[in-house]
Amino acid sequence: MTITNGISLFLKFNKLSTYITPIWKWLSDLEPSAFIALLALITTLITFSITSMNNRKTSFENLFFHLISLLREILKLDENSSNHIKSILQTIDKESMDKLKKNNDNIKLNIYVDNEELIHEFFITLENLELKSESKKRMLIMKDTSSTEKRDIRKAPYLIEIKNIEDLETYSLSTNKYETFPNAHHSSDPLIMENFTEELYHFCVAPDGYSEDLFTLFNTPSKKKAVSNHIKKLCEEFPCKKQNLIDIQNKMFSIFTDNDARFQTEIPEDDKKTIVSDFLSKNEFGSFFRTVHRIIKIILNFSVLKRSTTINKYLGILRTQLSEEQLILLFYNAEYTKRGEKFKNIVSKVNLWGDSDELDTSDNKEPTHFKSSALIWPDSDLKILRQSYIYK
Repeated sequence: MTITNGISLFLKFNKLSTYITPIWKWLSDLEPSAFIALLALITTLITFSITSMNNRKTSFENLFFHLISLLREILKLDENSSNHIKSILQTIDKESMDKLKKNNDNIKLNIYVDNEELIHEFFITLENLELKSESKKRMLIMKDTSSTEKRDIRKAPYLIEIKNIEDLETYSLSTNKYETFPNAHHSSDPLIMENFTEELYHFCVAPDGYSEDLFTLFNTPSKKKAVSNHIKKLCEEFPCKKQNLIDIQNKMFSIFTDNDARFQTEIPEDDKKTIVSDFLSKNEFGSFFRTVHRIIKIILNFSVLKRSTTINKYLGILRTQLSEEQLILLFYNAEYTKRGEKFKNIVSKVNLWGDSDELDTSDNKEPTHFKSSALIWPDSDLKILRQSYIYK
């Protein structure tokens, strides 16, 4: 013991002595019979306190294990089974993903609408340059009237410069799209197929529409490379248009390459609450939720001193009754439904899903009592669990 510690202890003892001394003086002045009676009273009070505590503990454990038995019976019901709950969680997950896609599709649609003029310019520019290129080839073929090569060529109307992007659809629907060179035999397999711009256009007017398909086009490596190569060839054939082609390519790639924070990675909290509440309200989990609520409540009421060892002992017994799916369902009820608000108020005072160490997922660790992959929104759900459901 250091001198400083010794002095501190001496001062503390001196402080206590100011209270102990008069009490000791009072006790020493008592008659022997009175002193013995006082000791008997103190002994009786201590015995009564211990007996009362033991009786309370016995009463608590009787109720606790009665509720645990009741919970086991409730969990045997099909509607509370792990398989049923797992299917509910998967359905919620699918609904969430559908909502997420719809939200992001709306963002893509708005981006498309905001840049519609540039998109039209992109297709019209490429198509007209390709038509000019085809016109040159057609003229060369026409000059060589003695050619017997099987060669299908486009009809003259198709070679007229287009003004509107809708013309691509009109031309593509033409049944007389090709004519055969006069001196050539008819070919059932035309050598001149739809050009590259037409292929791009047809891809982008698929059922999902421009807004979705343009993002797919410019975020698919093979397609993106094909576009770049095509524009490169047109730059070589029409050097006077090179800068214009490069500019339009850069703008399109910049607008439709999905490499920023424009899109949601998870649906908003309000949407989560709506979806979870909707699905949980359709299923009869009431007896399950109420029983677990009651068990945790009596654990807290018994642990007057809030001793973590006592709470964790009985909480551990409760947790061993629950499957991973049942444990996770309790979290979604507490966090995302209105009827789970009271449950959240009490469950936030215990570590039902684990303490800070058990919920530590750094260094690619998994939570102790469940797998993070079983959560619907793993990143945000784990964050919420660590922030709001660990008893400080």
